[in-house]
Amino acid sequence: MEKRQFMFIRLLFISLFLLTNCQSNKDQSISEFTSNPIISNPESSMEGMLVDIIHDSIVKLYFSIPKKAIKLHNGTIISALSDSNNGKNFQWNYDNYFGKVRIVKSSFEKDNLCRTWIQQIGKTRNYSPYGVNNNLIKETSKIDNKTACFNFNNGKWFFIDDFFE
Repeated sequence: MEKRQFMFIRLLFISLFLLTNCQSNKDQSISEFTSNPIISNPESSMEGMLVDIIHDSIVKLYFSIPKKAIKLHNGTIISALSDSNNGKNFQWNYDNYFGKVRIVKSSFEKDNLCRTWIQQIGKTRNYSPYGVNNNLIKETSKIDNKTACFNFNNGKWFFIDDFFE
Protein backbone atom coordinates (compact mmCIF):
# COMPACT_ATOMS: atom_id res chain seq x y z
CA MET A 1 0.00 0.00 0.00
CA GLU A 2 2.76 2.45 0.92
CA LYS A 3 4.61 1.61 -2.26
CA ARG A 4 1.56 2.51 -4.39
CA GLN A 5 1.10 5.81 -2.56
CA PHE A 6 4.78 6.64 -3.01
CA MET A 7 4.60 5.82 -6.73
CA PHE A 8 1.42 7.92 -7.13
CA ILE A 9 2.96 10.94 -5.40
CA ARG A 10 6.16 10.53 -7.42
CA LEU A 11 4.18 10.33 -10.69
CA LEU A 12 2.13 13.37 -9.68
CA PHE A 13 5.24 15.48 -9.03
CA ILE A 14 6.88 14.38 -12.28
CA SER A 15 3.76 15.24 -14.29
CA LEU A 16 3.44 18.64 -12.56
CA PHE A 17 7.10 19.36 -13.28
CA LEU A 18 6.69 18.48 -16.96
CA LEU A 19 3.45 20.44 -17.25
CA THR A 20 4.87 23.63 -15.77
CA ASN A 21 8.02 23.52 -17.90
CA CYS A 22 6.40 22.97 -21.31
CA GLN A 23 6.74 25.92 -23.69
CA SER A 24 5.83 26.48 -27.31
CA ASN A 25 8.47 27.12 -29.96
CA LYS A 26 8.80 30.88 -30.52
CA ASP A 27 11.38 30.74 -33.33
CA GLN A 28 8.85 30.26 -36.12
CA SER A 29 6.88 33.50 -35.95
CA ILE A 30 7.34 36.78 -37.79
CA SER A 31 6.12 38.83 -34.84
CA GLU A 32 5.26 38.35 -31.18
CA PHE A 33 1.57 38.17 -32.12
CA THR A 34 1.74 34.47 -32.97
CA SER A 35 4.36 33.67 -30.33
CA ASN A 36 2.01 34.43 -27.45
CA PRO A 37 -1.01 32.28 -26.59
CA ILE A 38 -4.47 33.43 -27.63
CA ILE A 39 -5.43 33.99 -23.99
CA SER A 40 -3.15 34.93 -21.10
CA ASN A 41 -4.39 34.81 -17.53
CA PRO A 42 -4.52 38.08 -15.59
CA GLU A 43 -2.80 38.41 -12.25
CA SER A 44 -4.84 37.08 -9.35
CA SER A 45 -4.74 37.02 -5.58
CA MET A 46 -3.37 33.47 -5.76
CA GLU A 47 -0.42 34.47 -7.97
CA GLY A 48 2.62 32.29 -7.37
CA MET A 49 0.75 29.49 -5.65
CA LEU A 50 0.96 25.98 -7.08
CA VAL A 51 -2.71 25.98 -8.14
CA ASP A 52 -2.24 29.23 -10.09
CA ILE A 53 0.97 28.01 -11.73
CA ILE A 54 -0.73 24.80 -12.87
CA HIS A 55 -3.77 26.71 -14.14
CA ASP A 56 -1.59 29.20 -16.06
CA SER A 57 0.38 26.33 -17.62
CA ILE A 58 -2.74 24.49 -18.72
CA VAL A 59 -4.24 27.63 -20.27
CA LYS A 60 -0.95 28.39 -22.03
CA LEU A 61 -0.72 24.86 -23.45
CA TYR A 62 -4.37 24.81 -24.51
CA PHE A 63 -4.30 28.19 -26.27
CA SER A 64 -0.76 28.09 -27.70
CA ILE A 65 -0.66 28.20 -31.46
CA PRO A 66 0.92 25.13 -33.16
CA LYS A 67 3.99 25.49 -35.41
CA LYS A 68 2.04 24.65 -38.56
CA ALA A 69 -0.56 27.33 -37.76
CA ILE A 70 2.22 29.89 -37.19
CA LYS A 71 3.70 29.04 -40.59
CA LEU A 72 0.28 29.35 -42.21
CA HIS A 73 -0.27 32.74 -40.57
CA ASN A 74 3.16 33.97 -41.67
CA GLY A 75 2.45 32.85 -45.24
CA THR A 76 -0.92 34.59 -45.16
CA ILE A 77 0.73 37.84 -44.05
CA ILE A 78 3.31 37.61 -46.86
CA SER A 79 0.55 36.86 -49.40
CA ALA A 80 -1.50 39.81 -48.21
CA LEU A 81 1.51 42.13 -48.36
CA SER A 82 2.32 40.97 -51.89
CA ASP A 83 -1.21 41.57 -53.19
CA SER A 84 -1.81 45.12 -54.44
CA ASN A 85 -5.47 45.29 -53.36
CA ASN A 86 -6.59 46.81 -50.10
CA GLY A 87 -9.55 45.31 -48.25
CA LYS A 88 -9.11 41.76 -49.52
CA ASN A 89 -9.43 39.04 -46.86
CA PHE A 90 -6.83 36.28 -46.58
CA GLN A 91 -7.72 33.30 -44.39
CA TRP A 92 -6.27 30.00 -43.25
CA ASN A 93 -7.58 27.05 -41.21
CA TYR A 94 -5.71 24.31 -39.40
CA ASP A 95 -7.51 21.84 -37.11
CA ASN A 96 -9.41 24.06 -34.65
CA TYR A 97 -7.27 27.13 -35.35
CA PHE A 98 -7.97 29.91 -37.84
CA GLY A 99 -6.45 33.18 -38.95
CA LYS A 100 -7.47 36.18 -41.00
CA VAL A 101 -5.43 39.02 -42.47
CA ARG A 102 -6.76 42.14 -44.22
CA ILE A 103 -4.71 45.00 -45.65
CA VAL A 104 -6.44 48.25 -44.66
CA LYS A 105 -3.99 50.99 -45.71
CA SER A 106 -1.21 51.49 -48.24
CA SER A 107 0.97 54.61 -48.32
CA PHE A 108 4.37 55.90 -49.39
CA GLU A 109 6.59 57.14 -46.57
CA LYS A 110 10.21 58.21 -47.11
CA ASP A 111 10.51 56.34 -50.44
CA ASN A 112 9.10 53.15 -48.87
CA LEU A 113 5.79 51.44 -49.57
CA CYS A 114 4.09 50.96 -46.19
CA ARG A 115 1.10 48.69 -45.69
CA THR A 116 -1.01 48.33 -42.55
CA TRP A 117 -3.06 45.21 -41.86
CA ILE A 118 -5.47 43.87 -39.28
CA GLN A 119 -4.83 40.29 -38.19
CA GLN A 120 -6.92 37.87 -36.20
CA ILE A 121 -5.93 34.47 -34.92
CA GLY A 122 -8.09 32.17 -32.86
CA LYS A 123 -9.36 28.77 -31.86
CA THR A 124 -12.82 27.25 -32.21
CA ARG A 125 -14.19 24.57 -29.94
CA ASN A 126 -17.49 22.81 -29.30
CA TYR A 127 -19.56 24.43 -26.59
CA SER A 128 -22.02 22.33 -24.60
CA PRO A 129 -23.51 24.33 -21.73
CA TYR A 130 -24.76 22.15 -18.88
CA GLY A 131 -23.80 19.01 -20.83
CA VAL A 132 -26.42 19.59 -23.51
CA ASN A 133 -25.03 19.19 -27.01
CA ASN A 134 -26.67 21.87 -29.17
CA ASN A 135 -23.88 21.85 -31.80
CA LEU A 136 -22.74 25.27 -30.61
CA ILE A 137 -19.26 26.49 -31.52
CA LYS A 138 -17.35 28.90 -29.31
CA GLU A 139 -14.64 31.07 -30.82
CA THR A 140 -11.76 32.54 -28.84
CA SER A 141 -9.49 34.92 -30.72
CA LYS A 142 -7.24 37.94 -30.51
CA ILE A 143 -6.98 40.85 -32.93
CA ASP A 144 -4.06 43.17 -33.65
CA ASN A 145 -2.85 45.57 -36.32
CA LYS A 146 0.68 45.89 -37.70
CA THR A 147 2.54 47.93 -40.30
CA ALA A 148 5.37 46.84 -42.57
CA CYS A 149 7.28 48.87 -45.14
CA PHE A 150 8.97 47.68 -48.30
CA ASN A 151 12.39 49.16 -48.99
CA PHE A 152 12.86 49.45 -52.76
CA ASN A 153 16.67 49.74 -52.43
CA ASN A 154 17.28 46.33 -50.82
CA GLY A 155 13.96 44.66 -51.76
CA LYS A 156 12.98 43.62 -48.21
CA TRP A 157 10.02 44.17 -45.89
CA PHE A 158 10.64 45.58 -42.40
CA PHE A 159 8.16 45.92 -39.56
CA ILE A 160 7.30 49.29 -38.07
CA ASP A 161 6.79 49.73 -34.34
CA ASP A 162 4.02 52.26 -33.67
CA PHE A 163 5.80 53.63 -30.60
CA PHE A 164 9.23 53.99 -32.22
CA GLU A 165 10.10 56.88 -34.55
